[in-house]
Amino acid sequence: MAGNASHWSDPSGRGHEHPIEPQLCLQGTSTCPPAYAFYTNVQTITRTTRRFNTLKVPRKLEASLPYASKTKHIAPQRKETYMQSRAVVMEPEEKKAIALMQQIQALRKDKVARRKDKQEERRAEHRKEKGVIDEKKEAKAKEERREKYRKEGIKRKREEQGGKGGGDKRSKA
Repeated sequence: MAGNASHWSDPSGRGHEHPIEPQLCLQGTSTCPPAYAFYTNVQTITRTTRRFNTLKVPRKLEASLPYASKTKHIAPQRKETYMQSRAVVMEPEEKKAIALMQQIQALRKDKVARRKDKQEERRAEHRKEKGVIDEKKEAKAKEERREKYRKEGIKRKREEQGGKGGGDKRSKA
């Protein structure tokens, strides 16, 4: 026991003191804290208030509901909140810096837009050139197909005639 006769001290040196006669101490009163306060380092838990989004009910569905089931419409806030009313005054240097940044962004946007337009012009020109080349290729392929079918037609015609004609050459035997 330590110097105080009415309290017992923890020999481990953690500073816990327990009353010797707990029946004289009413638990939870201002003179005597709850019993668990001696044994744990309980920290108070602060919980933030939970805010839920309002339930959106379609008008037609709400009209078909009975009166008691209809949602309450919350009026928009009339008075400015503290954060809305709090004025944010910029320093002259800040104003100049923001103005400069806006000008730089405007120039950049303009530059990007001009570059995009120029690129689109080049693409249109390229598509037109490619279209001309494709037309020429298609015409050439069509002509080659026509020539091929013409030769096949002549060949087939000769075969149908029984191989007559065109046999001027004699075979050497």
